[in-house]
Amino acid sequence: MSEERGVDLEAERRTRIEKALARIAELDPTWAQMFDRYVLSGMYERTVVDQKTRELCAVAALCVLDRRSPLRDHMKGAIRNGASEAEVVEVLVQTSVYGGFPVALSGLEAWREVKVELGL
Repeated sequence: MSEERGVDLEAERRTRIEKALARIAELDPTWAQMFDRYVLSGMYERTVVDQKTRELCAVAALCVLDRRSPLRDHMKGAIRNGASEAEVVEVLVQTSVYGGFPVALSGLEAWREVKVELGL
C-alpha cells in the first residue's frame, strides 16, 4: 500500500532504527545492544498480539504521553502492518477518555500530517 504512494515504510523504519541505535551507541554501546535485544529482538517479536495490534497500542500510549515524533512513526507502523485509517482514528478518539481532549486533538493533528506524508 505505502510503496504505491512512493513511500517505502519498511525501509524508512529500518533507517530510523539504525540511526537511533547509532545515536545510542555513541553514548553507550552496551545500552544500544540492550535496547536492540529488549525492544527489537524481544518485545517486538512476542507473538501474543499481532504487530498491527502492537502498533495501535503504541499509538494510544504515545498519544496520551504526547510524544509526537514516535507517535507519527508508530502511526506509519500501524498502517504498514494493516491497520485501517478508521482504526488509527478510533484509537486516537479513545485516548480522549484516558488522556484528555488536548492530547487526543494533538494526536489527530499528527495523524493529519502522516496522512499527507503518505498520500492517504
